[in-house]
Amino acid sequence: MTMMFSSVGGGSLGYKKQIKGIKKSFSPLDVPNLVLWLDASDQTKINFGINPSVSQWDDKSGKNNHAVQPTMINQPTFVTNVQNSKPIIRFDGIQNTMFVQNLTLPTKMSIFIACKLQDSLNKPFLIEHDTATSLNEFFFYFGNAQLYREKRNGLVHDSTNIFPWSSSNFSQFSHIYNDGFNLRQNKLDVPLGTSAGVPVPNTNHTSNLYIASRTQTSIFGAVDLGEILIYTRSITSSERDRIENYLSAKWGI
Repeated sequence: MTMMFSSVGGGSLGYKKQIKGIKKSFSPLDVPNLVLWLDASDQTKINFGINPSVSQWDDKSGKNNHAVQPTMINQPTFVTNVQNSKPIIRFDGIQNTMFVQNLTLPTKMSIFIACKLQDSLNKPFLIEHDTATSLNEFFFYFGNAQLYREKRNGLVHDSTNIFPWSSSNFSQFSHIYNDGFNLRQNKLDVPLGTSAGVPVPNTNHTSNLYIASRTQTSIFGAVDLGEILIYTRSITSSERDRIENYLSAKWGI
């Protein structure tokens, strides 16, 4: 819409330039196929068991894929003013975890996480879809050998990385799977040490998504989580840049 106003000395033209200069703030919803958006900085989306324990973390994607934890001893903690004056959700690496029920994800997907690992060596688990015994598991695991796994119909594609994850700094990483791994930490490409297996078929799979644990029972993650974004496709390079710039500015990375 163009707005015109009569004025002396070309004032209307100057006002039009000012209107054109106003840009809409970027939202992860601007990129299609967002299926999960968990944002710790939006306290309206945090539901408490007994404050500050978090019983539900509401999904902002519009798909109602909320992360929940009904058992109080397993609930993470909401902590204010941690990163860039924003709150985070803290998982203790002992028994804190949440899960998204019946989340359908394809093999080819894009994942973004803004977080700080408190103990990347001993408590390194971030997210897992399905379980270790499943033929269709994927997970992010950052430990001695930082690892990402995609598994479909029993076929496994592992990626072991050699980059040093700094557990002392709040960081973002992104991953796009498109018949292979493409990892970035803080907008920089991550060198891959080894890659095993063959590209796995692009099929949809429905299961629980576990946050900061492997199947809620083993290998927990000691992590401060700021934001998680998952898209159900391999997004483009320009889309990835927009999302990474958004996370960097928001979380002061």
